Amino acid sequence: MKKLLAAFAVLAFAVVANATDRTGAMALGYQSSFAGAGTWSLKYSMSSNTTLQGTVGFNMVKGGSNETFNVGARLLYDLAEAENSDFYTGLGVAYNYFGTAAFGGPDDTLAVQVPLGFEFSLANAPAVAFSAEMGATFNYHTQGAKNWNFGSNGGGTGAVFTAGAHYYF
Repeated sequence: MKKLLAAFAVLAFAVVANATDRTGAMALGYQSSFAGAGTWSLKYSMSSNTTLQGTVGFNMVKGGSNETFNVGARLLYDLAEAENSDFYTGLGVAYNYFGTAAFGGPDDTLAVQVPLGFEFSLANAPAVAFSAEMGATFNYHTQGAKNWNFGSNGGGTGAVFTAGAHYYF
C-alpha cells in the first residue's frame, strides 16, 4: 500500500515542461509580502511576453483609524521565457493611503515600481501560476514633509520579497 501511495504521489506531482502561451488570457490572483502587505491582482496577457497588471489592496477596521488602501497598475515584460516559466521585469505606478493610526500614516504616497521576478506553472495545472518578485520602488510622500525614498522593495508596499498565485482563465 505504501508503494502504491508513493507511486501516486510521484505521478500526481511530477513536473513536466509545458510551453504556455497566455496571449489574450486573464488571471485573477493575490500577491503578498512576508511583511503582511498584500494585494488582489488582475492580469491580462497582451502577448506571449507582455502582461498588463492591475492591483488593489486594503485594510479597513470598523471604528478605527488604521486603514490602508492601495491601487496600482503595471506593465510586465518577459526577459526570458522557458517552457513552464517566465523571468520578467516591468514598470508600475501605485497610490498608497495610510490612515492616522496605520504604520507609516497618516500619509499618502505615489510609487513607481521596477519589479524583477519569475512566474512558473506545473504541467498538471497549467492554469495556476506561482510567482516571486523583488525590485526597486521610488515612493513620494504627498503629505507632511513631502519627502521621498528609494529602495529595493517588492511589488507590495514596504515589501522586501513578494510571492503570489494567479489562476488564468
